[in-house]
Amino acid sequence: MIALILLLSCVLSASACGTVEESDPEDWDESARVALGDASSQLSTVRLILETERRDDTWHGYAVVVLADAEKSAGKDADTVSALQAPPDRTKLSSKVSDLLTRASDLVQQARETVVAHHEVDQKLLQQLQSLSDRLDTEEKSLR
Repeated sequence: MIALILLLSCVLSASACGTVEESDPEDWDESARVALGDASSQLSTVRLILETERRDDTWHGYAVVVLADAEKSAGKDADTVSALQAPPDRTKLSSKVSDLLTRASDLVQQARETVVAHHEVDQKLLQQLQSLSDRLDTEEKSLR
């Protein structure tokens, strides 16, 4: 009998560890706000590095390292929000935030690939970075 109770207790505690709890709306908003702000900062940093790289005002190796770090951080921002269970009234917003963060991560990756390959940094990429950074800022402010 004791063995059965121990077995049931182990099974129940193991299954509880695998459940995902819904986030509190304020906690979810704060996590999304932080991720959006971080991603916007990453895009601004990437844009600055690309502009200096374009003018040959920075060491190429330094630019690659900064862009690789920005890419890693942008990926973490996207992962952080997508791993949270959004409250039911935030489902649509969660999808929008995840999409924006994924787009930011993709743009940072594109920037790093451009610099690593010694390709010319074009104005279109710089404009995309600025435009998305502005959208991330707008979305972040809407969560305050």
